[in-house]
Amino acid sequence: MSTIQKAWRAVRRSLAPNRRQVDFVIGGAQKGGTTALDAFLRSHDALCMAERKELHFFDDEERFGSERVDYRAYEASFRPNAGHRLLGEATPI
Repeated sequence: MSTIQKAWRAVRRSLAPNRRQVDFVIGGAQKGGTTALDAFLRSHDALCMAERKELHFFDDEERFGSERVDYRAYEASFRPNAGHRLLGEATPI
């Protein structure tokens, strides 16, 4: 299992039952269109994108050096309202 798969599994386990779960992460390459896709998705009323593009949470090796990863900073990057059906974020790395 890859580091990203382990991290994603840990995110799902760490979320409290009453909290919203991130539904998708757009990963891409620099100059690969992630900014355009992020802007397009932000315009949709049913989607809640992270407060800013490129959170760089999952590509920070130091976060995943221990068994317990603190996801509070990641979760705080999303501010869904009642109309949002999906949560997501985009990063080129």
